[in-house]
Amino acid sequence: MKLSLEGKKVLLGVTGGIAAYKIPELVRLLQKRGASVSVVLTENGKRFVSEYTLKILTSGRCFSDAFGDGIPHIDLARWADIIAIVPASYNTIGKIASGIADNLLTTIVAASKVPIMLFPAMNTAMYENPVNQKNLEYLKSIGYRIVAPGEGILACGEEGPGRMPDPEEILMFIQQGLGDNAFSGIKIIITTGGTEEPMDPVRVITNRSSGRMGVEIAKAFFYRGGDVLLLHGRMNVPVPSVIQSISTPDTETMEKALQKNIKDAHVLVMAAAVSDFVPTYSDKKIKRKNSGINIHLKPNRDLLATIAKKWKKGVVVGFTLDDDSVLLESAYEKMKTKHCDIMIANSIEAIGGEKTRGYIITKEGEEWFETTKDELAWMITEKVRQLKS
Repeated sequence: MKLSLEGKKVLLGVTGGIAAYKIPELVRLLQKRGASVSVVLTENGKRFVSEYTLKILTSGRCFSDAFGDGIPHIDLARWADIIAIVPASYNTIGKIASGIADNLLTTIVAASKVPIMLFPAMNTAMYENPVNQKNLEYLKSIGYRIVAPGEGILACGEEGPGRMPDPEEILMFIQQGLGDNAFSGIKIIITTGGTEEPMDPVRVITNRSSGRMGVEIAKAFFYRGGDVLLLHGRMNVPVPSVIQSISTPDTETMEKALQKNIKDAHVLVMAAAVSDFVPTYSDKKIKRKNSGINIHLKPNRDLLATIAKKWKKGVVVGFTLDDDSVLLESAYEKMKTKHCDIMIANSIEAIGGEKTRGYIITKEGEEWFETTKDELAWMITEKVRQLKS
């Protein structure tokens, strides 16, 4: 599976901070994705998470002694494909920035040539301290990846920046750090979810789209280093907090967001299920009648065709959904009329599920797929990469 971490070796450095309690869950998630995990605990880190627990979870690959068997700092530095320090304390950040290597973790960092990610987590005042900010800026300037903390209520009871991301978010950043950076510097706009077209102040007409396909595409581009913006309608699946997103519940709102953000984009993926029809709108709630009501529907504007025709600056990926008997023929026609470089033709069975089947169509022809939506997302990023290279 392209999006797995099978065969990857991740070294987690754990320093002294209350957020260290999240590490066992992070280890589990990394292993579930296929990674081999080693953990290095500082002495202060041991105060917040059990070394015994981590040894069990990693089959003994939890280390803290700089003078263990062999040359542990060299052995571990050479073993790892990536080093993630979670949480990264004020003290450890300062040591690394100053070139101090006085424990196992900092000596590993000094001896390493692999990507190093820091996840600062601390009291807001400590995080915003000018010395800490200067250290982080310096480390960033020499190639360290700094993942800014989130905001919220901290362990000390104060509120502000300093919260370490949740394990699922950290997993996504580590996966990005191990990616090929194929879309570094590339802005990708993705639409997803079903639009809700209002018929009165309380009722809407919508469809059964879950938004899963667009979320998986956003994640795949993110893992490959892209600058991703997700515009989404009604969703049945969560949008990862690491993905920049804007709620665009109806066609009009989605169109305005596209027009505002598309100018500097390089790739447009229109995976949203935009309603084909919109009802006549009533300013007042339509009253229930025993005889029923008649709803007048008129064709909605074709958002994909309109935006793609005006834009003409990058790669356009369109989606279509139809009955199997006319799927391929319809997709080729829509690819032409909607000005798409790539068209994804899905069977109707794809709605709401985790799996899908259909065709990826380019100017070179069509390719059949029957797979999960995360795998299809990876296939789409690869088709886009080939067009841009």
